[in-house]
Amino acid sequence: PKVLAWWRIGAALAGRGRIAMPFSGSRAISECFEILKQRFGPMLALWGVFFVVQMVLFVAVFAVMGLGGMGAMAGGMAGPELPAGFLLGMILFVVAMLYISGASSAALIAAASPLSRSSFADALRIGFLSGFTLMGFFALLIVAYIALVLVFVAIFAGIGMIVGQTAAIVVAVILGLT
Repeated sequence: PKVLAWWRIGAALAGRGRIAMPFSGSRAISECFEILKQRFGPMLALWGVFFVVQMVLFVAVFAVMGLGGMGAMAGGMAGPELPAGFLLGMILFVVAMLYISGASSAALIAAASPLSRSSFADALRIGFLSGFTLMGFFALLIVAYIALVLVFVAIFAGIGMIVGQTAAIVVAVILGLT
C-alpha cells in the first residue's frame, strides 16, 4: 500500500545528509503546474467527491435541525434554553466537518504527490485513513487559537484596567483583533 510518509519524501530529496540539487523557485512552480496539468482530472474528481460528502452532511444536519425545531415548537417547548441533543448534534457536526476537511486535504495531497503515482482509489483511501490524524491536528490548531485569543483578551483587559476601556478597545481595533 502506498502511504504518504513525510520521512520518505525527505529521504528522497536528501542525499547523504544534503540536498542533491540546489533549490529553484521557478523550477518548483513549473513542476507544480506540470503535476496539476497531468493529474487535473483525478484531483477534480477527488475534490468533487468530498464536496458532495460535505453537501450531504450539511443537508442532513440542517434537515434534522429544522425538524427538531418544528417538533419543539409544536410540543410547546419555547424558551431560550437549548436542548442537549441540539448541542451534541452541533458538536458532532463540527467533528464531522473537521474529519471531511482532513480527509479531503490528505486525498488531494496523495493525488498530487510527485513521489507516488496514486490512483483515484488509492488517494481516496489514503484520504479517509488520514482524515482522523488531520482532524486531531485541526483540533489542536483550534485549541491553540482559542488559547491565543484568551491571552490577548487578558492583555487587553489589563490595558483597559490601566488606561481605560476606550483605549483598550481602540488598540484592539487598530490591531484587528475584534
